[in-house]
This record gives sequence, structure tokens and C-alpha cells, in this order.
Amino acid sequence: MTLAPANPDYLTQRELEQALWAAANALRGPVDPGDFKAYVFPVLFYKWISDVYDYHHTQAVDELGDDWTQDIEDEDYQTFSSPTVPTGTTPTR
Repeated sequence: MTLAPANPDYLTQRELEQALWAAANALRGPVDPGDFKAYVFPVLFYKWISDVYDYHHTQAVDELGDDWTQDIEDEDYQTFSSPTVPTGTTPTR
């Protein structure tokens, strides 16, 4: 299988799918496809959280302008929060 596009200016949908599939197989390596989801789903979840955070941050900065503070953004715009662990302590479950 070749990954070179027929037209060097763009990829067709099929060529893109083939390139992505080959890259995923190369990255997965010897991991069983059924176990691969244990790696992929957390990455997708993290990506989703990051995108939502970025969206709400942009919204807060646009709406608040010079009145923006991290505290206002966290309280009024962000839907996720991470617990604060004091410096020098070890988090426990």
C-alpha cells in the first residue's frame, strides 16, 4: 500500500482514511486491538475536556474583556474543576 496521494495538491477521502489507519496501526504496535481502546478512550476524553475548557475560556475573555479574572472564569464559565492539592502534600484516594 502506498500513502502517496494521486494528486499532490490534496488527499482523497479514501487516501486520508488509509493514511490514518496505517498510522494508527503503526502507533498501536503489538497491542491487541481490543486492549487499544484502554489507551484511545482516555486520550479522546482528555481532548474533549481540553476543547470544552478552551471554548469556555474564549467565551469568558470575549464577554468579560478587561474585567476577566481566573476566579470569575472558574465560577461562571468553566464546567470542570480540578481539586487543589496544597503544595508539599501527597494526594490520597
